Parts: sequence; C-alpha cells; structure tokens
Amino acid sequence: MLVVLGNCLQRLHHEMTIAQLSMLLEAQNTDGQTALHLACRRGSSELVRAILEYREADVDVLDKDGDPPLVFSLAAGSPECVRALIERGANVGSRLREGFGPSVAHVCAYHGQPDCMRELLLAGADPNAIDDEGESVLHRAVSKKYTDCALVILENGGCRSMDCSKFKKFDAFALVCSNMECGCCEKVGRSCIP
Repeated sequence: MLVVLGNCLQRLHHEMTIAQLSMLLEAQNTDGQTALHLACRRGSSELVRAILEYREADVDVLDKDGDPPLVFSLAAGSPECVRALIERGANVGSRLREGFGPSVAHVCAYHGQPDCMRELLLAGADPNAIDDEGESVLHRAVSKKYTDCALVILENGGCRSMDCSKFKKFDAFALVCSNMECGCCEKVGRSCIP
C-alpha cells in the first residue's frame, strides 16, 4: 500500500482534485490506520514527508486503538519521522486512551528510543509526565533498562518526577542508578555512591 501510495502521490500530483487527494489520504485499513500511520510504522521518513506536503494530511489522525502516527514513528525508532511530524504540528503532549493513558513520551520510553525522545523533549513534551499507572517517563525507561533513553530524559529535566524525599542521601539520578544497575553513572563519569 505504501509503495502504491508513494507512486500515486508523485504521478497524480497535478491531476488530482483536492477531494480525490483527501480521500486517498483519509483512506483507512481495517485497523483504522491511514497511509501516514503505515509510513510511520515502517519508519519511511521520505514517504512521511511526501504525505505531509499535502495540507489535507491530518498529522494527529487516530486509528481504531486511538493511536496517532507519532506513536508508530516512536515504535519504529525513526527520529526522522518524529521530526517530520513535529515540524507539521504533531501534538507531543498527547496521551493515549482518550487522554487518560500514557503520554507519547511514555510510549517512547517504553520502546527505549533516545533519539526519538530527544526530538519529543526538544519539541516540548513533558519529561515529568505521569501516566495512568503513576509512572513517570523516567520510571518507564529505567524499568525497561534503557540507559541511553533515561539519560536523555535526565538531561532534559526529567528528574522532578522521581520521588526521592525519603532517600535523603540520594538525588534522583543516583537513586535510579542504584535501584536498577542501569549503567547511567558510568556513562556520564559519575559515582552513585552517596
């Protein structure tokens, strides 16, 4: 479907009416996914950019599960697709499950994509967001032992979400490292010993 869409967009650029173009861009598979969802899922930044050239393309369209194309780009680990969506105005503060689930930053942390996380945080995603289970973005990355992703979160202000009040000798960074043995300290040349 993606190859066909790419070819159609290139060949029919001048021949299509706005209505025809909108129909093509809004067409959904049985899972409610559009061509933009599928291009993001494959991590095809060229096709994502080609689709986004058309103002009729909805950058935040939801599939049947309530997932926008941005979620697919994060799962694919494509910072180029993430960047293209952000440049077109994708909502980096959106939450899944009709606004009550995890944030897109949580999704990124779950998949352990540090470059995608950096794109999200630089675009304004909240590094201290708490999901519906009480977990922070940093908690999510650390629990999956995604050290590089955890470091990006920490470097971009994601330590307020760690409740360290009962650990007087540890700051958030040291607490994360000591609890998970994630290797964060070694990567930044820091000791986690209080």
